[in-house]
Amino acid sequence: MLYLQALALTIVLEAPIFSIGLKGIRRGIFYCILFNCFSHPLAWLAVLNLPGSYWANLLLVEIAVFALEAALLHYVAGLEKKRALEASLAANFVSAAAGILINSAFR
Repeated sequence: MLYLQALALTIVLEAPIFSIGLKGIRRGIFYCILFNCFSHPLAWLAVLNLPGSYWANLLLVEIAVFALEAALLHYVAGLEKKRALEASLAANFVSAAAGILINSAFR
């Protein structure tokens, strides 16, 4: 999968989850795009360039992105901590699982 395709897929899958967590479609889309334009390129580069296996890198990076986006949802978007953790976990699980499935199907 090409980078921009992966970013677009991530935003399409995560925006509805952010929207539910933030209780607003516009807010959800805005923060999803904002946060992913920051975290996604860093995650992509880290997975491909960290020493170690692809799968170990993916797991470590996904955990880091989950924590980062939960913090951003709480401190920037103003979401309560528990709800920020839930939204970040759900969003990142869905997008990571979809990416893995799509990549596996085309290998």
